[in-house]
Amino acid sequence: MLHFAQITIDQQENCHQLMVLASCQNHQCWQRSNFTLPLGNPGHWTEGSLVLVQTDADQQVEQIRDGLDWLLEILEIVPTANGFTPDQALSSLVKQEKRRVEAWRQEMAAKNLDLTKRQIELETQRQQLKELELKLQEQVAT
Repeated sequence: MLHFAQITIDQQENCHQLMVLASCQNHQCWQRSNFTLPLGNPGHWTEGSLVLVQTDADQQVEQIRDGLDWLLEILEIVPTANGFTPDQALSSLVKQEKRRVEAWRQEMAAKNLDLTKRQIELETQRQQLKELELKLQEQVAT
């Protein structure tokens, strides 16, 4: 099976291991994973390296190759497969974020308007209570 992994160091055992981030279910379908595989001799691989790992049926490592170039290639292919150039994909993300921010801004403006309205209503009620209190004091005094 093919896995996308990051090389890490097990602090307790003080040895290298593979933190599997995703596993290939079939030719084009990947599923997020979260498990480790032992890595005996890391060779030239260093901690933090992103790698593609081929394992046998018993999850024994058969082959390790660089995964960074593969990941960058995927990041280029995915937007264009959906009819976007990378610039268009980024532009689309920026537009989505702008819409989200604008919706949040409008929500905050509406809440601010509501608070201002409540503040005016409370001030009016307070003023009316003062007037009633003064009238009551006048009536008691007479």
